[in-house]
Amino acid sequence: METHKLYRDDPYLTENEAHIVSIADNRIELDQTVFYGEAGGQIGDTGTVAGIRIVDTQHAGGKPLFRSDAPVINVQTTIMHIADEQGATLSPGTTVQVQIDWERRYRIMRMHSAAHFVYHYTRKFCGSEGTQKIFGTLKGCRISAESARFDFPARKRLDQSDIQHIQDAANTLIIRDLDIHYEPDATEPDLRWWVCGEVEMYCGGTHVRNTREIGEIVVKRRSQGSGLERVYLELQR
Repeated sequence: METHKLYRDDPYLTENEAHIVSIADNRIELDQTVFYGEAGGQIGDTGTVAGIRIVDTQHAGGKPLFRSDAPVINVQTTIMHIADEQGATLSPGTTVQVQIDWERRYRIMRMHSAAHFVYHYTRKFCGSEGTQKIFGTLKGCRISAESARFDFPARKRLDQSDIQHIQDAANTLIIRDLDIHYEPDATEPDLRWWVCGEVEMYCGGTHVRNTREIGEIVVKRRSQGSGLERVYLELQR
């Protein structure tokens, strides 16, 4: 059964009431949840369900969505709340209180929004329209509360001038106090178009409403061996 994902409509919602659908060892399924399941590089939420500590959140089931105008994603998924103990004291049908670790989530939201700008300007300045140092399909990404990173296939190493250019452009956009908009697809709720200033892309993650919430960022790079460049960012506060 697909979980009703409350974070899609309001990423600032921190808690909700839900009914337990099933329990298998330490994996708890609810009919609805504010917890974001790991996807698109963004790590899963932590928090509590009925006072039980949730240490990770993952998607299960669902089906792939194939469309020519969008990336391939899994839709109609179940959200599994991974507890740090067995859920023996709970049973299906029980009404429970659900709460995320808001401070951690909010920092991830800020990081994810900032990551979109870094990704955009890395492609713009170092991709096919720029120096052509990077190319092809992204090889990996991860967005956490501490940092975010992207692994780009590369013909040449990025130098400090490239990184400074990306950082300056991202911070210049961030301080413009721009609203961030989500435009849901007409037929598939899990597919959403993310828009802020000149930056547009599909994304189903959680984000802040305005760039002023992000604050200044720092961009760095690391070589991941021949042919792969890692660009990562951190928040200044």
